[in-house]
Amino acid sequence: MYKIAENNDYSYFMEGVWPDSATYDKIHNSEKWKAVAEKGKEMIDKIRALELYMKAEKVN
Repeated sequence: MYKIAENNDYSYFMEGVWPDSATYDKIHNSEKWKAVAEKGKEMIDKIRALELYMKAEKVN
């Protein structure tokens, strides 16, 4: 997590690092992940309402 010094809209930036997009997809498509996400859906929805989410991939 990084603190953003000169931005009035966002105070922090969190970076998630995955070995590759196949791993990311495998985890987020798994039944275990979906069950956990569903269990915390109300909380996750509140967080997402106030955040900006971007998925980026490294290019060569």
